[in-house]
Amino acid sequence: MATEVVLGEVTCPSGQLVIMDGGYVELWSGDQVPDDEENPATDFAIEGADAEAAAASFDRQTGTRLYDIPVHAVADLTDVFDEHCREHGLDAWLRAFERQVPHRERVRHAVAARESGFGVTGVPVLSMEAPAGRALRVTAVPGKHGWQSMRIELGDAPVADSWEFGELGVDHARLVFADADALGSWEHTGPLDGLVLSGRDHEAGVIEIGGASVLMAMTSVGDGFFLVHLDVDADGIPVALRIDLAGEH
Repeated sequence: MATEVVLGEVTCPSGQLVIMDGGYVELWSGDQVPDDEENPATDFAIEGADAEAAAASFDRQTGTRLYDIPVHAVADLTDVFDEHCREHGLDAWLRAFERQVPHRERVRHAVAARESGFGVTGVPVLSMEAPAGRALRVTAVPGKHGWQSMRIELGDAPVADSWEFGELGVDHARLVFADADALGSWEHTGPLDGLVLSGRDHEAGVIEIGGASVLMAMTSVGDGFFLVHLDVDADGIPVALRIDLAGEH
């Protein structure tokens, strides 16, 4: 059995953790409305008596919201969704937000709705509640062609079961594990952008941002969409989150 390698420790003082493509941190809007004048977009809520069923069967993004829909694609998406609901006899519709939803608010909504995350420009991001009063160790298991998996510890109890949690998208071959509030202090073009991973142990590094320890790590297997599992104890309380890097799908 391969030995786990410690990549570093993360702190999460807000109690809400985000795991996402490290290259998209520059897009993080915090509590501000996302600002991309070159690529205007609209966010939608799926509403109606059958909203959850419609969201699940439509299967475009996690949960009952659709984020970052390009303005030029709004009419087509609305038509396709309406037709989907008619075909399946679902009472649901799309309601456009007056303005795009800030990324920090997306985290709050996902956690409150018990959804595994949300999208940023179509790339799946993970978010969840995490212990605020302890360091969260991040480890990786070596595989034949790079890391087989990464794991962030959320508790100390023995693992009794494992559930499929969601999917994580990576376009820049790196992941960031960060407190949701701390991401709002990230200055992508400032000194923090000097975090070079290629020369560090295991191509991972920890930096202090916004009062929290944030970890950036190369996937070692490039880009892809990776399945994520939640390990829980006998009472169903989270023990760890595992990212399967060997099973890109």
